[in-house]
Amino acid sequence: MPGLEPAVKTMEFTFSENETSVIDLSQCASILNRRFYRQGLQWAVAGIKIQSASPGVAGSVTVSKLPETWVVGAAWEKSMSKWMEQQRRALADMGAEETIGRYNDYKIHVDDAHINAGFANNKIPQDLVGTPFLQGEWLASQVVIPNDLGVPGNTTEYFVKMIGQDNATGKSILDGYVNSRNYPQSPDPASPAIAASWFNELHDDGDSNDAIVINATNNNDELPYDQNQYPGHFNNGMTTEVVTRSTFSGTTVSSTNRVSGFIAPCGLLKVTSTIGCIFTVYLVPGEHRGYMCEPMQEMN
Repeated sequence: MPGLEPAVKTMEFTFSENETSVIDLSQCASILNRRFYRQGLQWAVAGIKIQSASPGVAGSVTVSKLPETWVVGAAWEKSMSKWMEQQRRALADMGAEETIGRYNDYKIHVDDAHINAGFANNKIPQDLVGTPFLQGEWLASQVVIPNDLGVPGNTTEYFVKMIGQDNATGKSILDGYVNSRNYPQSPDPASPAIAASWFNELHDDGDSNDAIVINATNNNDELPYDQNQYPGHFNNGMTTEVVTRSTFSGTTVSSTNRVSGFIAPCGLLKVTSTIGCIFTVYLVPGEHRGYMCEPMQEMN
């Protein structure tokens, strides 16, 4: 077995009272290890420790992530491939394929709040005395829509986000994915008049089979989920997926809460804290440049 590459497994952050911020684990790992990690990874998180900065003060810390579903994986992969194809074609038309940025990468937002805050306000890990590490360039990707809204020559750039709907500042990945696919048929099957078939009469011993046929064909022939709206899309759980809601009171032992392990798609964590706290993330060692993580393409 090859040895594991060295990589920082513990990341510490400070949250102020009534703060909501996003942690991008790929950005943090790139900063701490001086090594480029793409955002399009599923990160294995061993656990989180949340320690109140004001023992005895009641409050809560909510941690959420992108939904861990095949829909998110498939939507991310399709949007990423479209983004890459658009750039490749433009560069090829100019004969400038070799000029692409060395660290060019598809980087998305969580939702509208993340777009409004901007990547500049992502949480950066800190050292032992609480000083954030120095940052490099970590810029959000944009899609360029030619002839936007059907207006010739109206070229518009938009940020991309996983959760939410299209609007003036951002294109929703889930929204785009939903509107690019056919819907599954419902009901399924669309049955003919089975009771009229002579096949049915072969086993008619005098009792009517109609009730049995109706039960077999009409029950459970509709989708067990909404036909049109995917989870995370309009009016159907249009939020991130909860990892934990940690509460603090005067009796919380050591003023500390711990969160068990989970997988974070794109390494994006959304944290809302009503109290000041020290927030420590523990990552799992593995074979992807020192960490246990897989490409987002493996989600579907």
